[in-house]
Amino acid sequence: YALGGSLAIITGARSGPGDGWSWCQPTSDLENTFIAAGDDERLKWTIIKTGCTEIAGEEDFDVFIENSKKMSSYQSYIEKYGWDENCYIVDPKDHKSARINRKFFIPYSKRPEVYNLDKIPLNHRLLRYADVLLMYAEACNELSEDATAKTYLNKVRTRVHLADITASGNELRKAIRTERRLELALENNRLYDIRRWTDDNGKKVISNLFGPNGTFVQYNTNENTADIYEWENQGEPSSKGSTFKEERDLVFPIPLYEITMSNGSITQNPGWN
Repeated sequence: YALGGSLAIITGARSGPGDGWSWCQPTSDLENTFIAAGDDERLKWTIIKTGCTEIAGEEDFDVFIENSKKMSSYQSYIEKYGWDENCYIVDPKDHKSARINRKFFIPYSKRPEVYNLDKIPLNHRLLRYADVLLMYAEACNELSEDATAKTYLNKVRTRVHLADITASGNELRKAIRTERRLELALENNRLYDIRRWTDDNGKKVISNLFGPNGTFVQYNTNENTADIYEWENQGEPSSKGSTFKEERDLVFPIPLYEITMSNGSITQNPGWN
């Protein structure tokens, strides 16, 4: 019998303390969105970045400093990147973005003695109140009920001490979408949002982000705009997303079994033949 979950391990740093897999790393693009919004509060509770001198909610930060100082490359990193000597290092050579997810991070004092996959005391939330408020705000905006939309959008922003949004129409729609990205970051909502949202040019948001000319791909593959850690570590290519094809990837392929059993009434989705 095991009580707990595995997300803290799956998203934790490979460079410890504690063994992590470092999956689902936050990107510099996400960090920049927080910074552009002036959202320091949610940023610190969402992203742990290499070279940091504190971790939100971590009272035993000295343990993380000591762990970093044991790294063979510790001093060379300090000199190369100009980090504080008493910092926590998310090893850039082992982590594409040199950032990890704070939302699934377990403070050191609350970790079980056996820190393994199936006994992590993490209360994983499937649906949050803020998500409900933002869904309602989005629906109201689509119905041109902007006053109500702003009321519920600003309930979420007030909690993190951000100013009320006063925009209407399309600008309000953009604000709601940005708020969903910030509030629900790394909680398995983003992909579904960008697949369903339509941009001003009539394309789905995902189609404007990905593909060889997508804004996210262009940002990551241009040395002048790319993040230094993401640019230097090509263990995972910076061109991820460049193979996206709008005519194919907005829908999934239909399983061959279903097509066969339909006796010709179901045909494969475009691009998946």
